[in-house]
Amino acid sequence: MQRRKREISVFNLSMLDVIASAMGAFLIIMVVLLPYYKNDEIIQQLREQVQQQQTELERQQETITQQQQQIQQQENRIEELENQNQHLREQLANTFLIIVIDWKTKDHDVDLHVIDPAGHEFYYEKTTFPGVPGELSEDERYGPGVEVWEITQAPQGDYKIYYKFYEKHGNSEPAVVKGRVYFRDGVKHFQKITLRRQGEKPFIATITVKSDGKVSVR
Repeated sequence: MQRRKREISVFNLSMLDVIASAMGAFLIIMVVLLPYYKNDEIIQQLREQVQQQQTELERQQETITQQQQQIQQQENRIEELENQNQHLREQLANTFLIIVIDWKTKDHDVDLHVIDPAGHEFYYEKTTFPGVPGELSEDERYGPGVEVWEITQAPQGDYKIYYKFYEKHGNSEPAVVKGRVYFRDGVKHFQKITLRRQGEKPFIATITVKSDGKVSVR
């Protein structure tokens, strides 16, 4: 019987060795594989972080694109307003001129002569010039009379004004001529002139149109 107990003890020890060996092998395998399990978790976390950063980057890029579009729209609007402002400045720089003379004496023929900055002389024989702004729109041959020269957008420069006592038509009295110029900002009157001799053509005034549309008379 003592011998049988020994056999049982040896059998039990052998089973313990097998179990211990198996446990050891399992532990070794777990120790070997544990870093890989940890690396997989880290990689997965990094992937998730990268995905989040990519999502955030796409959102920021979309925001930047929207802001760029808004900036472009604002720049286009600013350019449009600048163009409108420039157009308004150009319009404000324009002025019209209406030169009017009149005389009260009967039968007298007094002519208005206007020389523009380019040297065109407007009078009864040349009321207009092709392609040139300005027109002698009213011409009276027998007094009392009125003559009118006008231009809707006067180029800048000097406009020379003359009166000519063209014909007395038998009336020996002197002709008293008054004149004035209407423009964007008001009206200026010329000095009253008395014409006594038929054919005389005195210089009356210089009308200066400036680049900003302002007008002076001297």
